[in-house]
Amino acid sequence: MDIQTDATQIDRRRFLAQIAAGCVSGAALTAACSNSAAPREIFLGSAAPRAVPFTLTAGKQVQRVNNVEFVLYVPTKALTRSPVPIMIVLHGANKGVDSLINVHMAAADSAGIIVVAPYSSDFTWDAIHTRFGVDVTAISSVLQWVFDRVPADWSKVVLSGFSDGATYALGLGRANANVFPKVICYSPGFILDVPPHGRP
Repeated sequence: MDIQTDATQIDRRRFLAQIAAGCVSGAALTAACSNSAAPREIFLGSAAPRAVPFTLTAGKQVQRVNNVEFVLYVPTKALTRSPVPIMIVLHGANKGVDSLINVHMAAADSAGIIVVAPYSSDFTWDAIHTRFGVDVTAISSVLQWVFDRVPADWSKVVLSGFSDGATYALGLGRANANVFPKVICYSPGFILDVPPHGRP
């Protein structure tokens, strides 16, 4: 993934090396860490955990809600927990959902965490190139589907992502601290310009 500044476009490794060497000015850093397509509305609406009976079965499964496909992993240990921790993981630009689920399975099994991995509407998440929109609606629908079937732990709903998914999670999480008390990001490319809501 490249980082765009006002003057030029440079790759992430070279950009970070220049920061370490003190070669990037504050103005350039601000420009490089902003997305010019600032969102107008990125809140997840009414999606929130609530007291419901656990109606999911254990295992890795593909689900669909409102034409949005997502992969769900329910460890056996989660069936006996109440409330249940939930982790939403957002894929990188290659839409590698299976690899994200697989790398979290051992930890999910150990702690009884349900892992949810939605697909973006395009090859990557909307705000990476334009602005927040259809993917926010999709993630909200997926969350509501899960919250309708799992007694989720309000304090342990975690948003995570890798690469483009990490960039998206940083933006979406900062705007929705009421939904995501914790955000975990692996190799985000840049910071999306979003209005913060609370402090995840």
